[in-house]
Amino acid sequence: MRNETQRRKMTTMMLERQGYTVMGASTPVEAIRLATEHAGEVHLLMTDVVMPEMNGINLFFN
Repeated sequence: MRNETQRRKMTTMMLERQGYTVMGASTPVEAIRLATEHAGEVHLLMTDVVMPEMNGINLFFN
């Protein structure tokens, strides 16, 4: 799949069908905001290693 939006939607659907709660974000800044607003722990972070705003490693540490 070449379209990132389609890939994100498909991954979200697959994980939710398995009972996971998914917080999908299209940018690193949005991901940080969602994680900050989330009341519980985040147990898994799936990200690209290279992104326009920051890399996946920096996102993890933010």
